[in-house]
Amino acid sequence: MSHLTRDNSKAEDIEEIVSAIHGIARLVNEDLARKPSANTQPFLGETELGDLMLAVEHLCSYAEGIAEDIGEGKS
Repeated sequence: MSHLTRDNSKAEDIEEIVSAIHGIARLVNEDLARKPSANTQPFLGETELGDLMLAVEHLCSYAEGIAEDIGEGKS
């Protein structure tokens, strides 16, 4: 995934945010699917889950800023 930059259009930024959140959701779902199996190695620890949730919070804040810009007619 490329870095979010000011050179991207707002639509491209939103697409990257959605893609990142989707990837995080897949990781968390994979972790949940593995937990019932007692013989498997933990997929995500508490630290990794915490980091993923912080990433989601950051991405949501960034998306809110883009939405405000769009609402104000900024390009």
